[in-house]
Amino acid sequence: MVHLGRNLNKHYMEKVTLKYFNENLHDIFNLGNPQVYYCVHEQTEVNTGTQDDCDMQYCEEHDIPVYLMERCGGTIVCSKGNIGISAITPVEWGWQTTSFLRALAEYLKSKQLNVEYSHNDILVDGFKVASSAEIRVGDDLKNVYSTYQISINQDVETIKHICKKEMTKIPKALSDYGITTQEIVGFCEDYWDNFIENKKNI
Repeated sequence: MVHLGRNLNKHYMEKVTLKYFNENLHDIFNLGNPQVYYCVHEQTEVNTGTQDDCDMQYCEEHDIPVYLMERCGGTIVCSKGNIGISAITPVEWGWQTTSFLRALAEYLKSKQLNVEYSHNDILVDGFKVASSAEIRVGDDLKNVYSTYQISINQDVETIKHICKKEMTKIPKALSDYGITTQEIVGFCEDYWDNFIENKKNI
């Protein structure tokens, strides 16, 4: 496997497909260096740790790829055009989602949006525009895997079909507020570059 998270283009974030990431999970989770991967979903895709709350038949009928991730938890529907970010960092660096989501929330507030940080999510006008989860990974649980979905586009009806569990927070697209993929990717690159460099210098 090629190690992609090594500052190849002056950024720690490296672009991959969700398929590539899932096919190389074991290697990625066990690499020693901090890594950050992202993908802009070219079609609707699903990550799930269980098939119980995912309508597998609907996904099969509509050619929606489903990736089963060990210890992933529930079902994450990655709508076409959305940004998925996966960060793998040493466990001694601590948990990452609160820091990243709060930074993203402040960035969106700077765009004059009505933003609320809500546990593992970011809401704009009461609608979910970003979500997160994290677990310890690796053969000896030496790394933290934090994952984020940022909604640039959103297909709520497809999500309702795929997820068997009732949605408690309705998703909405940041593109409705004029926020672009390029803006969010640029913010994320700056955040992770600064975060990793600061940690490495401690």
